Amino acid sequence: MKHDPVVVGIDGSPAAEIAIRWGAIEAAALRSPLHLVYAVAPGGSPSLAGEVVYKAVAQARAQARGLEPRTDIDSRIETGSPSAALVKASGTAALVVIGSRGLGVMLGALVGSTGLDLAANARCPVVVVRPDLGAMAGIRVVIGYDGSSDSRAAVNFGLDYARRHDLAVRVVAARVAGTGSPRKSSATPSTDAAGTTPSSSGSPATPPNTSCDCRQTLLSSSSAPAAAAASPAC
Repeated sequence: MKHDPVVVGIDGSPAAEIAIRWGAIEAAALRSPLHLVYAVAPGGSPSLAGEVVYKAVAQARAQARGLEPRTDIDSRIETGSPSAALVKASGTAALVVIGSRGLGVMLGALVGSTGLDLAANARCPVVVVRPDLGAMAGIRVVIGYDGSSDSRAAVNFGLDYARRHDLAVRVVAARVAGTGSPRKSSATPSTDAAGTTPSSSGSPATPPNTSCDCRQTLLSSSSAPAAAAASPAC
């Protein structure tokens, strides 16, 4: 059975090395090939990219091969902006992985216009890998949920990842900004890791069919900053 690849944006930076590590491990878990994409700035040419670019690609391949020797690994140098190259690659990808710094203008901060372009236009999930935070990193998955179709897709992706890696899940369900009531949902409250059921009085909507242990968190802001606030140890 053919599996869609895990695509990692690379640029030779330390942040890209972290993204390669995450992407290689996830590709192995999904039994998917790993595709490494290096974008040469507009006006440049892959044939003129120079020794620095080819060395960065070779090092990225070697790093991924050392981590997951049984994974099929491909690399390519694309002409254009990082976001354009990765949006194009996302059309046939299981997911796109990028570091939280590097890739030129794109990820000095994800709120930059190019980073937002990738997040808004990619045709598969996009994973931004933060720097290694030590032993407290990777203990749970935090999912922002507000009842929208986009947030349901995020729930499905997050739960699938959590099950695959045996991680706890926290669903952060936020009230609609400017209102005193949550979005409507047909879902029923879920139980948290301790086996208790959060009170449904004034509680936000929770996603349907969440078989993992989840915890509702009531916040007055939108789900994105609320999830970020809940993420220090994930």
